[in-house]
Amino acid sequence: MNAAVDQPVDMPTLPIYLADPIIILTIRLVATSSSLWHPTAVVQPLNVLSRIHVPLATKVALLHMPHIDMNLATKCGDLYLLKLMHQWSKQPRGRPLKYDWSELLPFALKCDTTRVLEWWIDESKLFLYWDWGAHELMEAFCDPLEHTWLEWWKARGYPNLKHTWLEWWNARGDPNLRWKVDSDRPLADISVHASGNGRVDILDWVLRNAGTTWMDSAGAKAAVAAARNGHVHILEWWFLQFQARIDWIHVFSPAFSGGQVTVLEWCGNHPLVMEAWSQPQKRWANVFLTLFDSGLVAVLEWCKSQPLVMEAWRQCLDECLREFHKSEILSMFYKVLGRGLGLDWLRAFDMLPFADGNRDFTQEACVKGDLDLVQELHNRGFLLGSRNQLAEFALPSGNLELLKWIQANIDPSIPNVEHWHFRYDSYQVASSFGNIDVLDWLLRNGYPFPSLGHTGDRSRASVFSAATKHLPVLEWLFKHGLASGMQMEDWTISLERASNRGHIDVLDWLAKHIPEETGTALPSTRPIPLALSRDVFSKGRVDVVEWWLHKSGWLKHLYDLNHGHPYRYACDSRCGCEDLSKAALKVWYDAGQPMDFAACIHAASINGRVDVLDWLLRSTSASEQDFVRAWSSNEFPDKTESGNMYAYDRGNPDKANHAKSLAWWRANLPNVAKMPVNRGPYCNPVHAHYMQYVLSNRDAKFTVKRIRAAG
Repeated sequence: MNAAVDQPVDMPTLPIYLADPIIILTIRLVATSSSLWHPTAVVQPLNVLSRIHVPLATKVALLHMPHIDMNLATKCGDLYLLKLMHQWSKQPRGRPLKYDWSELLPFALKCDTTRVLEWWIDESKLFLYWDWGAHELMEAFCDPLEHTWLEWWKARGYPNLKHTWLEWWNARGDPNLRWKVDSDRPLADISVHASGNGRVDILDWVLRNAGTTWMDSAGAKAAVAAARNGHVHILEWWFLQFQARIDWIHVFSPAFSGGQVTVLEWCGNHPLVMEAWSQPQKRWANVFLTLFDSGLVAVLEWCKSQPLVMEAWRQCLDECLREFHKSEILSMFYKVLGRGLGLDWLRAFDMLPFADGNRDFTQEACVKGDLDLVQELHNRGFLLGSRNQLAEFALPSGNLELLKWIQANIDPSIPNVEHWHFRYDSYQVASSFGNIDVLDWLLRNGYPFPSLGHTGDRSRASVFSAATKHLPVLEWLFKHGLASGMQMEDWTISLERASNRGHIDVLDWLAKHIPEETGTALPSTRPIPLALSRDVFSKGRVDVVEWWLHKSGWLKHLYDLNHGHPYRYACDSRCGCEDLSKAALKVWYDAGQPMDFAACIHAASINGRVDVLDWLLRSTSASEQDFVRAWSSNEFPDKTESGNMYAYDRGNPDKANHAKSLAWWRANLPNVAKMPVNRGPYCNPVHAHYMQYVLSNRDAKFTVKRIRAAG
């Protein structure tokens, strides 16, 4: 809730005891209008006076805004509102408290004053858990340059030094262990966080105020955090203070993955750090997987220049051979090719001998279109597969020179490697990449078009579907007769793909070039199901909806556009496209398309889409009975259709409580809101209790069994 606007010096014209009921009446009138979901409209009448002078009006406003809770008041630093809600919750029929401790502490720590956090700790007597392992809490705690919270923490005697949440949970059966004080853990976590952020000042503060006992558990993690972010000065700090206590091998993987060459150069200048590569019987594969995954030439050059690193690499190769871990070398090979490093680096790190007898090396070289590597494998006798197999695997690369080399240099008498086939038709692969030169090459070299086969054969349909991203490819396919003999069902997948990708130009082209006679043979009573994807409505692709309803011409009557009820996805709240998705839904409704209003209402309600609810109530032919059915019918939610139908979602508190939806139902359809509700059961009793209170509806339930199992 916004902070109150202070009154001018002059006294108000009305006494407060008269102004208070007028403000309350105004709030109620505004709250029941169509602007309910706009919180500022409800709060505006309240801003006439200070909150302190009108506590009753503040409570009335809060009744109409269930999304305003203790977390939001903490975030705003509104100590008065926190106290009001806290005291109110203790009174008969008071508004229940709702807060999430995982978010609350970071909010309190970001306030400009310590008073809010001190109220939570000293006065509220509510459960407040310090999860020192949470990034958000640590970020807020360590952020101030003047060490506000560190000094505050020290002044209070370092309170709340407990285990992480996981350790607390695992120890919940032992009261002594459950509340055991572990002073090292928070200090270590603070040091790791400070190292990752380059904060020498915090490290100095902790060292100065807390001593060195915490270093044993912090050193390695802190060095990793510093290396990941390239903070050489932090590494130097740890090295000067505690060099012998840290296993420095841990800093190399984050330095590799982050491309931190300055960190590697710092390591190279410290023999004690480089000695970590001399450790006996060390599994090096994971370290080198990180190296090749980075694909950074500067990092590889540094490794190649370091004798200790290259000796460890040779040990890694020996280890993989000795323990039959060739899959790890293959993974590194994939990473080298995937990062575009090529043959030179495979030679530098002596990986090519592992390609002997390994068809995966051959396949990956062809897929990546690496002509030099394919030739090298061929010269060494490591290249596997027949001419057709090699060409099939080379098609995705679009490398015409590689295809020509395979055709010219691979003996056609070499048989296929058994059980080794590309999964897609050659023309389908070339079409999906939009490469007309490769299509021409396939045709010139005798690769046959996929056979049409029986009616409904999907082979040619898949080729056209793959081509829906590229109009020139579609034109090429038509020009060479691949469309001949295709039935209307065969075109469905192409139309679906073009629609779901939002390619209106492709839809226009297909409507113009698909022969109309293919549609006249269909029985008029059997429309073909057309599967419009979730994205068409959830992301509000209005142009696609309008095309099918108004511009598709003769195609529209051949297809069942309502297959799967795609319009319901317009009620989704996860894509952030509310205006566009509602516009797509409106186009659907205005065109007279069938709608299950109750299903649409239910989907909008559980997603907090009060804009859709208001539109359905005021601008469509949806009846009150549709709203009753959406609220109470046991047919909702249909959990088999979508995961977003569940009543409780831990990752989205607003969605879990449906705060805006609850207020909308109570304001617009209060009689319906008091009927038995089909949402739930909730796995958290606080949510069910909150729902019961907001709606004055005792029907909301929670799952007692799950709560007992959790505690």
